[in-house]
Amino acid sequence: MNRILVLLVAILMLTTVLACEKNPFSGSSSESNCLRASNPSYRVQERQLFWCYIAWKVELKNVCSRPIDAIVTFQFCDEDGFVLDYGFDSVVMAEYSTTTMQDLTTVKVSVESRIHHCVVKLEYRNP
Repeated sequence: MNRILVLLVAILMLTTVLACEKNPFSGSSSESNCLRASNPSYRVQERQLFWCYIAWKVELKNVCSRPIDAIVTFQFCDEDGFVLDYGFDSVVMAEYSTTTMQDLTTVKVSVESRIHHCVVKLEYRNP
């Protein structure tokens, strides 16, 4: 029973999170065409004995005629797609605007060595 529940949760998570190369979005279908993410990237800025600082950035574009208020989550995943760590921030974008969102996330050195790829998740905050 527990294995089935875990499998269902995993399937649900996979349907709401898309890979970096796509334009991921979790929201209604009409909203999903408004906010687009592209060119996500990350790099280690500083490595210490137990922690490292990873800078991440992603380009966002609002292609609709209304402002967008969203939360951007940048997930660091292993080669099997499991989330190892993440960073997030909120953004308010004017209609027909573009911006580059960037932040710095602290992760354990043991986690950083297992990062294989990134996933960007976008989520609306306004109705």
